[in-house]
Amino acid sequence: MGLISCRVCGKSVSSDAKSCPHCGAPKRKFAPSGPGCLMLFLVLVALGIIGNCLDSGSDSNNSPKKTSGVSPVNKLAKPITITTDNLAEAYEENENGANNKYGYRTSPKRICILGKITNIKTVYLSDGYQVLIDFQPQVSLGVFDFEVNAEDQDFIQNKMQIGDFVKVDSVYCFGKMNDGTIQLDLFNKPNQHHSNSIFHEATDAPGTY
Repeated sequence: MGLISCRVCGKSVSSDAKSCPHCGAPKRKFAPSGPGCLMLFLVLVALGIIGNCLDSGSDSNNSPKKTSGVSPVNKLAKPITITTDNLAEAYEENENGANNKYGYRTSPKRICILGKITNIKTVYLSDGYQVLIDFQPQVSLGVFDFEVNAEDQDFIQNKMQIGDFVKVDSVYCFGKMNDGTIQLDLFNKPNQHHSNSIFHEATDAPGTY
């Protein structure tokens, strides 16, 4: 036998009573009272608080993290600056090692190349032209007109001459060909990413860089 509360009048009633002696409410209107009821209420509240904390932590872990700086997709990595002489020497000493360090096939690497022009050949096509530029020693760069901006086109067509030392800011190394030539190409068609010129006249021989 114990005491329970009447939900109608709120007074204590014997658990054996069939109706409330105070207000006459039937037994189904009775509710447990005392420390047990309070404890149950506190436990339920505590469980609710813990559940909310767990949900907040899960949302925090799953939400994308903010990163500082510019995404590599939007900003090209700083180029590796090397002369054509040093590039040819690296491939002569260890072709696999040079491919890993400078080659595009293992992972995209942007190169700033410096070299002396030994030959310039223009091939005219139905929809434009391609200029084949040979550097000393045995390094070759192919450039289509649509890959460069107007300023670079003018530099290639009108200012660049055999014997000049030239710097090209954004190329990648395709590797050593069967004829021993090291093939270069423009990195991701630079005119589609920025409008800056990539061809420049070098003021000194590449060996001084």
